[in-house]
Order: sequence, then C-alpha cells, then structure tokens
Amino acid sequence: MIDLSLGKPALITSLGFLFLLAVVLTLKWKLARTTRSVSEQLRQAERQLSEYRTYAIYLNRRDRVALRERLDSTLRSLDFLRAYRMLLRKQQRDLVETSYKTTRELNSFLEQFIPEYTQSEVERHKDFFDGKQFDRDQIEAIVKRDVYNLVIAAAGSGKTRTLTARFAFMARCGADLGKILALAYTNPAEDEMRFRLETEYGIHDANVRTFHSLARELAMLSPNFRSGVANGGRQQELITESVRRLRSEREFAVLLLNFALESRTQEPQPDDFADSEKYYEFLRNQKYLALTGKQVHSIAERDIANFLFLNRVKFGYEISATWADRSLEFRQYQPDFFLTEYGIWMEHWAIDRQGKVPSWFKVGRSGDPSRRYREEMDWKKAQFEKHRRRLIETYSYQWAEGTLIPELKRKLEESHVVLKELSVQEILQHIQKLMVDKDPLHELMFSFISKAKTNGLDITDIESRLASGKWSRKQRAFASLMIRVWQEYESLLEQNDMIDFNDMINLALRVAREKENLAGKYSHIMIDEFQDITDPQLEIIKCLLGNDGSSTLFCVGDDGQNIFSFAGSDIYNILRFDERFPYPEVTVLSTNYRCPKNVVEASNFVANLNRLKIEKNLIPATEVRRPIRLIEMPADGMESYEDWEFRETIELLKQLIESRKTGEEIMVLARFNYPLRRLEQEFPRHEALRLRFLSIHKAKGAEADYVLLLGCTSGRNGFPSEITDQKILDVVKKRGEDETDKLEEERRLFYVALTRCRRQLFLFSSRRARSQFVSELSAYLASGQEGAETQDLPASEEIPAF
Repeated sequence: MIDLSLGKPALITSLGFLFLLAVVLTLKWKLARTTRSVSEQLRQAERQLSEYRTYAIYLNRRDRVALRERLDSTLRSLDFLRAYRMLLRKQQRDLVETSYKTTRELNSFLEQFIPEYTQSEVERHKDFFDGKQFDRDQIEAIVKRDVYNLVIAAAGSGKTRTLTARFAFMARCGADLGKILALAYTNPAEDEMRFRLETEYGIHDANVRTFHSLARELAMLSPNFRSGVANGGRQQELITESVRRLRSEREFAVLLLNFALESRTQEPQPDDFADSEKYYEFLRNQKYLALTGKQVHSIAERDIANFLFLNRVKFGYEISATWADRSLEFRQYQPDFFLTEYGIWMEHWAIDRQGKVPSWFKVGRSGDPSRRYREEMDWKKAQFEKHRRRLIETYSYQWAEGTLIPELKRKLEESHVVLKELSVQEILQHIQKLMVDKDPLHELMFSFISKAKTNGLDITDIESRLASGKWSRKQRAFASLMIRVWQEYESLLEQNDMIDFNDMINLALRVAREKENLAGKYSHIMIDEFQDITDPQLEIIKCLLGNDGSSTLFCVGDDGQNIFSFAGSDIYNILRFDERFPYPEVTVLSTNYRCPKNVVEASNFVANLNRLKIEKNLIPATEVRRPIRLIEMPADGMESYEDWEFRETIELLKQLIESRKTGEEIMVLARFNYPLRRLEQEFPRHEALRLRFLSIHKAKGAEADYVLLLGCTSGRNGFPSEITDQKILDVVKKRGEDETDKLEEERRLFYVALTRCRRQLFLFSSRRARSQFVSELSAYLASGQEGAETQDLPASEEIPAF
C-alpha cells in the first residue's frame, strides 16, 4: 500500500516502480506462454512430419508451404524469446534453444525433401531407372507426386523422354493404365510417345491421344456436331478458298483494297513520342500515298483521291488557281482538288463541327490556329463566289463520323459528275501492287477467326463491337473485311458438313461442363506442349480433373516456345500456372542435349531479352562449339534480296549435301512460306536427300544437323514480321485481355529456329536491312566465310543425344 504522506517526488518514484514491475511481470508471463506455445507447435510439426522422415511417402507442395509458413512464424517467436532470454528461467532458456535447433532442422528437412525423396524413389525403383541415364531434373519431374505439376522443358532438354517416363512410372506405381491420359498436340508427337512407351517400357495399350481426338470424342455428344473436322491446315485452306471465291465480288475487292491501303499507313500513338509537340510535328508532316501514286496531306484527302480514282474521275491535286486574287497573305491559292473534265474545284476543310482545327495545327505557330484557319476559309470561299467558280466542300467531321464518302458521292452526282467504277480486275491489280505476298494476310485471317472462336465470339459479336468500340482505321478495315471472309468460311464449312477445330473444342467444353460424370474420369492427366494450350482447352482439362483433388495434372511446356497466339494460345496459362492450379510443383529441365554450346548460349541470350518469361538458364550438355555463320547480302548488291538469297541458299545446300555424313539431315527454315516454295522446286527429291523446307511454326519439335534460317531481314516481310500487326486483332480479344507484345512472340519464334540445330546454324540477312534479331545476336555470330567448314568432329566431342 502506497504511503500518501510521502512527498510528490517520492510518490512518483513509487508509482514508476510499480508500473515497471507490472510490465516485467506481464512480459515474463508472455514469454512463458510463448515458450510453451512454440514447444507445442514444434511437437505438432514433428508429429506431422514423422511419417515422411523415411521418404517413403510424398509430402505435397501445399503441405510443405503451410509447414514452412508455420515454421517461419515459429522462428519469429523464437527470435523474440531469445531477445529477452535474461528474463527466462534456465529451464525455459534451454527449451528455447532446443526449439530453435529443432525449427532449423525441420526447415532443412523441408528444403531437402524433394532431392532426398527423389533419391529414395530411385533406390526403390532401381530396375526402372537403371540404364536410362536420366539427369537429376528429369528424375525429379518423373517421381514428384503433387496434384498439379509443371515441368518447364526448354528446347533440347528431353521433354518427351521425361513425359513418357512419367507415364510409365505412374503405371509401375499402381495406376490403372486405362485411367492415365496423355495428350499431345500433333499426330507425330502422339506417335513418338506411343513408340517410346512400347519400345522402352513395353506398354502397348497406353491412352495417348491428341487434343483433337479427345475433343472430338466429347463433341460427338453434342447435337451440333458435324462429321468432318477441319484442323489448322485445313482451316487455312478454307480461308484461302473463301478469299478466292470472294475476289469476284466488287464489294469485297474494295474492302480488301481498303485494308491494303490502311496496312501501309502509319498510325502512331502519342505514347510513341517524347512529348505532344513531337507527336503533333509528326502528324503535321505526315504524307499519305493515294492510288494514283501521289502523296496527299491527310487520310481524309487520301480517301477522297482514292474514291475519285476508283470511279474514273480525272483530277489534279493542289493545282494553282491562277484565276484567284493574290495578296501578301494569300500569294498563290492552291485548292485541294480540281476535276479536270468538269472544271469543278474541291476543298476539304480540316475543321470539326465546332469549327476547330486539329491540335497539331498549332505546331510552330502562335495565336489561335482555329480562328486563323476559319479566316482563310472565308477568304477562299469568297474567291469562288467572286470569280464564279464551282466548289464542292467536305469537312473533317464527316470523315470522323464516317459520312465523308457518301456525302462526297451525293455532291458529285448533284454536280453531274459521272462515276464509272473500276472493274474488279483493275482493283485486284492495285491490291497486288500493295500486297505482293498473301501469306501474312492469310495468317492474320486465320488468327482473327481462331481468336474470335477461342474467346467465344461470333460474327454478330464482331459487328456489335465495331459499332460500339473506338477502333483505329486499320482495325475497322480488317474487321470489316473479315466479317465477309468469315461468312464465306462458315458457308464452306456447312457445304462440306464440317466444323473447324475451334468449333469442336467449344462443343467439347459445353459437353464437359454438362456431363458431371466426366469429372475424375482419369486419375492422371499429362499434357505435352502446355504453353500452346488455349483457354477453352484448359477449361476442358479442369472439368475432367474435377475439384476433389483425386486426379493429378502433369504439364510439360516451355514459355520460351509459345508461338501460337495467332491460333488462340495464351502465354499466361503457363506464366501464371499457379493462378490456374494452386500450389503446383514446378521443375525446370535445365540441360540442352541437342545444340552446340555456343548455340545454347546464344539462344539463352535471345530468350532473356523478353519481358514475359519464366526465369531460367539452360546449360549445354557439351563443350562443343560450332560457329553460327551469318551470310549477308553486301550493301552494294544490285540484285533483289530474294534472288540473292535464293542463289546463295542453293549453293550452300549443294555444299552441305555433298560434304555431310550418311544420315545427317538438313532443314531450311523461314518466317513465311514463300521463299521455301521456290527452293523446293530446285530440290524435288528433298525427302530422299534428307532435306526439309519448313516454316518455323511447322518446325517446332523438329531438329536437324544443319539448319538454314532464311529472311533474317527488317521490313514488312522480314523477321521479325512487321506485317502481322497484333493490334488489328484487338477486336476479337477477350475483354480486359493483357496486350501481349508481338515483338516478344516473334523473338520466341526466332529462339525456336535457333534451337533446331544439332550441329551448325546458318543465318541469311542483308547488310542494308539487317534484322533486329541478327543485331541482337551479333556477339555470337561468325560472318562471311568464317565458320563455313562442316567437317566432322572427333567422336569424343559429339553432342550426347537421347
């Protein structure tokens, strides 16, 4: 009891002492409670982990993560206890130190569980692994038992070998063969898996299928199923046939011409420039090429010029009006257009409905540009009245609202100007000049339809999006063209009693969602080339897996080889695998067994330039280096690049065919098909020669001793391709879909091309138009005749193969 008769200082000191005593007692009580709690938590963790100590049972990732989080919390509590150890009794201090050591030991156990479990599995199944020469990463992938498993298998790392071994291992461990499903994307990949299972593991009745086969089985249960199914190649043939049929229609020819024009027009955005002034300066100086071959000052003027040209109305552009007055301010008046056969002048006024000019008019000028422009307009109009000249007027707001051409046509007809349309054949001739090669266009058309169907859109949806969205002229031109192509494409499908692959996948998904008995049908589902999976395909897999965790998923893929976004694949399905499937176990196959060391280093460098990627660094299985030879057209070359490349390629192929060893293969790759067709004619018996000509997309999964990569140039038909503008596909994208960088996909395609070679790689380019990718790779290249030799390496230096 406090003596209140004490003086004030003494009273304060007494109160302070009591407060401090209370704090210390409270802290000691908390320390004691925390000590007991930590000890109990550790006992629980040890009990939970006891059955896994022999590594006979697999501890899944979800439980490992949960335990790690609990142990991290325990460590924080122990750090707190150790900070106040002086307040603990000796018995408590000893318990804290024991608990600290136990926590560290349990953490170490969790960190080492996968390698230790893997080693135990190898010992338990010694006869399975003996003689197979799997590397450490491959073995881990084979034996892990998580519900969701992702294997990142870069080029040449043995993904098929790992996947088939996983299949066989699951069967060995007691899984019902009939309940293991392995899915491939192509028939050759399916055949290779079957062959490996039969020859290496004696499994003859494996359930290995393509996605096509699985989806067809499900889609057949839909009343909307048709007997014929067009795969990717057949789809592209049908699109090409649709375009061929439509070419005789003038309306379609005009749509195609419109897109051809827009595809050659730059549409930079403000973000592409350092500041708004630079952007405005660009717009002010931008020129637009009309069909006549002359340049005009705006897109609207180009549209007017092209309309006149397409309707055989002869005109001049910015011809001097010698009849007009002159002054210091208006020296020589030059109206926009003059219809030479009718004596009619035309002016296109660059104002909106409020009488204001575009923002870029103010560049380099002071004052109000709109007021000054209107004053000039008034003077010019007055000149026509004064000198009794006929004038047809159009306005920028008409162009913005889409009424420019209809209004122009009406005014021309009122002025008795005869409009005589160009023939379809004449229009097609102009299209041919603008679009020499159709491969990139047909690729875009295929991509448009595939992406639309993958995202659950139909023609009506596209029309609605065009009506309600804010799209660029190029996007509108292509979507308008594609509506007509798509209609004809669907007509061809119906005539042939067919659906396409995308239709089949969508039908299969509806069936999978409706048939609840399909969930859990398979105990193990394995997917090859997972980076190529589309959203609907992924949803089908989820339906087959169910939600109770009774089925496992094993996916093998490489984000660095995601090159089929044009067909609907979404790179984020592999980049964000853990969002699709929680607590996955991820394994990286990190050794390249295919390529020479310097090619592995070069391809690593290329892959790491991309922003969208899973971090990894591949190591070569060999120290062998083979020069990557750059063959470049000289800057002073007089012939076309195509002719030069054709001649040089033939010469190199003849050298390789003559000098190679028996059985060695040669592969010629290109971004587009057109340079390959010409070469194939020179080597009609290329199969007998073990010589293949493939687009890079079709070469995925293939390999050869010698690889020639053509067309590594810049420009519209170069590599990276500049004609396959992803932004024109925005109309068919998912709402809120992330913008995938097209350049990054082109770089992934380049990576795929680089990693096809087993011995030597040759790149063809031009010094006048060198590809960005060649420049990025310059440190790894040998130019000219350097590295041209192809003699055999000593046997000890050969690259190990599977």
